[in-house]
This record gives sequence, structure tokens and C-alpha cells, in this order.
Amino acid sequence: MLFKAPSVCSSTDRASDYGSEGWGFESLQAHVTQFLLTRTGFFSRLAETFRYSGVSVSEAHWKEFLQADGLEDWVVLHGGPSAVFLTSSLADAAELARAVAQLPGLEDSNTQLSIVSKRLTVRLTREIWKIEPDHITLAREISKLARSLGAVSDPNQVQEVQFAIAAKADAIDLGFWRAVLGYDPMLEDNAIDPLGVSSTVWMQDIEEGKALRHAMHIDVSLSKESAQARVDAAVKAGGVVVDGSHAPSWWILADRSGNKVCVVAWPDGAKADKSED
Repeated sequence: MLFKAPSVCSSTDRASDYGSEGWGFESLQAHVTQFLLTRTGFFSRLAETFRYSGVSVSEAHWKEFLQADGLEDWVVLHGGPSAVFLTSSLADAAELARAVAQLPGLEDSNTQLSIVSKRLTVRLTREIWKIEPDHITLAREISKLARSLGAVSDPNQVQEVQFAIAAKADAIDLGFWRAVLGYDPMLEDNAIDPLGVSSTVWMQDIEEGKALRHAMHIDVSLSKESAQARVDAAVKAGGVVVDGSHAPSWWILADRSGNKVCVVAWPDGAKADKSED
């Protein structure tokens, strides 16, 4: 048995009728396992993580997180485990953030704490491939701490927006995007805002057979409980579902001008996707 990564936001013939390149999301994306294992460039980092069993270390870690008990407050987005805690005031949110920051294991990590009014958002890794087994215990401790201070979690408010910039392999220019945005590298194929206030940028390698040479779209990563409602709201606002064949894992939508967005409940709502070697 060999793990095959979910093909997230992959373009189809239907998608090609709506303008720019229609597929995106995490760099593990592929249509077949063999493509993942032999792909050069920034896809090579994925192949290097595969165990002899055929399952990647990173893959095992985010699956362990999703399957663990006591993590009802948490959603695993493309930016890793995230939670939103509601408090009674800005001061209470700041107090919770201070308490969380003092927990062992957060120092010198990628953890991000963001306060907006009465809400504290906690992102443990800012990247799904950075999840480690210790994050399960850490997430439980944060939830326990939040409850002790009277905060209430709301997984339906958790979301993350990512910009996917696609190009042919010989035209990928991640250095330019990092420089012009003032972003830092997280992995070989992406760039993140060092302050954590703006969207991640991911460089997508367009297959050689694609007619387009460059394109751009948006990925909206949500909890599995929120994704369908978000799609429904977008359609009610005039959007079009370009590809819904992979629901409830992900959908491709477009506005009236053909600009695309992927609404993604992955890996939080990922369906099992394995194939025989």
C-alpha cells in the first residue's frame, strides 16, 4: 500500500473555461504517487520525507493530530493546527495570549498569536509540514488554559488565505516574490509574512503540458464544518462552482469574470486517498 497525496484544487476541463490556471494548494499536490516520488525541483523535498512504508513523516504527523482526542478546539489548515478563542474583552484576550506564550515548547517556534478585539487566534506551526507529535500535547494544554480563563473556542472562525502563484518550472521566481513582499522563507516553495498579518504565498509548478505559462489564484482553507456554508455563500453572492467533484474536501469557484478561488477543507476534512502500489 502506497500513500497517494490528495489532488487538491486540480484543474479540469471544466475549470479551463473560467480563465486562469485552476488548481492549487499545498506542494504535495499530484495526480499519481509516482509523480510525487520522481518530481524534481521543490517537489523533491516531499519525496525525501517518505518512509520505507511509503507514508511521509509529515503526512503521519498531521493525520495523528486529526485523529487525536481532546482537540475539538483545533482545525488543521494548510498553515497547520489553528484555533480561535473568544474572550470577554481585549484585555482578557491579551491575558490569554500572555499565558499561552509562557507554556513550555513555544519559545523559538513558529507559533503565532494574533489578537483582534476579543478574539485570540493561535497557529502552532504556520505550515502543515512542520507538525510534530509534541504539538498534540501542546494544543491540549492551550485549550485547557483557555477554558481555565473563561475563553470559548469557535472552530468555525478559523480560516487561512493563501495566494498561489503558478509558473512553468523554468520561470518560477520565488526570490522575487520574497523580496518584493518582504517575506521570509518557510519551505522551498513558499514565503510567509514575518509579522503574520498577510497571506502566505505559494509557488506552484505548472505541468509542462499546460498551455498557460503563468497564473494566480487564491486558496481559502477552512474547517470541514465551515466549508460547505462558505461555498453556498459564495454562490449566493453570484459565484460559480467550477468543480465540485472533490467535495467535501475542496471546491473550485469563480466570479463572473472567471477569477478563481479554491475553498479547501483539507486536510481537516480530507477523504482517505490510497492506492495499491
